Amino acid sequence: GIPHFVVQIVNTCVSKHCEPSDIHLHCGWFASVRLVNPKAFKRLSFDDCLVNGGLPLKSAHTIRFTYANSFMYPIQFKSAIFC
Repeated sequence: GIPHFVVQIVNTCVSKHCEPSDIHLHCGWFASVRLVNPKAFKRLSFDDCLVNGGLPLKSAHTIRFTYANSFMYPIQFKSAIFC
């Protein structure tokens, strides 16, 4: 079968006033055989994926999803707006 990969995006900041928004990740041509909720993670263009629909990621919260593809994408932080 097709391999499945789990992605977790975690806000490790402990302050209540540390909620990054408009979080973008490097993601290449990200695609998945398995549907990924676009509110959680959506490729906007090549190497630009948006997390949480651009909404703030609250302190200690995690966005988690599973995707399926024949290889693992190198997903890395690109940019965000910090308070």
